Amino acid sequence: TAVSSNVVVVAGPAVRLGFSSQPVTRAADEELWYYVVVQVQDAAGNLAIGNDVVTLAISGGNSSVLRGNLVKETVAGVADYRNNELMIIRPGVYTLTATGLWYATGVSQNITITAGDPYAFTMVRQPSGSVVSLVPFSVQPAIQIVDKWGNNATCYGFTEVYVSLLSGSSGNLVGKTRFSNAGAFID
Repeated sequence: TAVSSNVVVVAGPAVRLGFSSQPVTRAADEELWYYVVVQVQDAAGNLAIGNDVVTLAISGGNSSVLRGNLVKETVAGVADYRNNELMIIRPGVYTLTATGLWYATGVSQNITITAGDPYAFTMVRQPSGSVVSLVPFSVQPAIQIVDKWGNNATCYGFTEVYVSLLSGSSGNLVGKTRFSNAGAFID
């Protein structure tokens, strides 16, 4: 039996940018920064010796904006975005693109963004403007639960909404004034 001496394997020449860490699924109110790391890589995807200035961009999805510090210089071949508060605020399926000055562009895997946690109610259908006393509204109001970015949110569990008159009338609201459901749309 023959034993060889130690073999040292090193990365090939730097040719492209690639994502060594990236998110797969996040909510609209969760930051991406913890998960995004871009590397200068060789043709096989290994970390290579090389430096660049990397700019992140977003594509796909729902015309969202990528928020945060999008430009980083690589240090020892790594652009680390983990302290830059990157965030996508609209639900959809996106990819990130890492573009540099010297190496081929890198594209992330798909990132699925879902709505954030329930935050507020919004009126999606106003009741009819003119009504007759003791006659139901011809157009009933509808309320949607949204996250802090205005995306339609899903409420897991039991939600109660109480309806009352705000102003402009000395009358009383009669009928069902308390609505419950386990979803996000109350009609």
